[in-house]
Amino acid sequence: MTKAAVAPKPVAPKPTTPSAAPVAAPTNGGRPAPHTTEAAKAAAPSAPNPDDVPPPEPEVPVGIVDPHGIGPVVSRLSTGSLRTGRVALGIMSALLDDGEQVEALVQGVYQNQIAVGALTSKRVLLVNEHEWVPFVRSIPLSKDLLVQGWQDDRTASLIFIVDEKSITISSIADRPLAQDLAHRMRAKVAAL
Repeated sequence: MTKAAVAPKPVAPKPTTPSAAPVAAPTNGGRPAPHTTEAAKAAAPSAPNPDDVPPPEPEVPVGIVDPHGIGPVVSRLSTGSLRTGRVALGIMSALLDDGEQVEALVQGVYQNQIAVGALTSKRVLLVNEHEWVPFVRSIPLSKDLLVQGWQDDRTASLIFIVDEKSITISSIADRPLAQDLAHRMRAKVAAL
């Protein structure tokens, strides 16, 4: 009896670890690309040493911060005027100088845009909410500054006259606030 030839049993290859496996360099149009892990290591920022990090900036105080006294003056506006003028109020609050106090405020239309007008301790400030470039007019308090007021049964307008020019904020729904701003401004100008 003859034995038939038996094929040898295939041997499984040894598993290789990822570090031992050869890495083929990816190519980019026939040119070898840089090794990605080396590039990633070079681009990664190094972790800062905790001793080298300066202290953090101070946190914003909790609650309302109102160095210009806007809160009490804004509370006099009607709900509709406050809602309509909120953007212009935000712009105006950023334009106030250190120590400048807001004494009277109206919401209306200036240069055909929703606006606010404020009498401060130093000036009359008109700010509209023109998109991307709000128009701002700062009128210093001086002896030659005049104000005229006009009103009908629904709205009021304030016209400031200075340097032979008239500057108007119109469509003021809170007519008593327009009268208050004009009276306060006249008293401040008279005291100069």
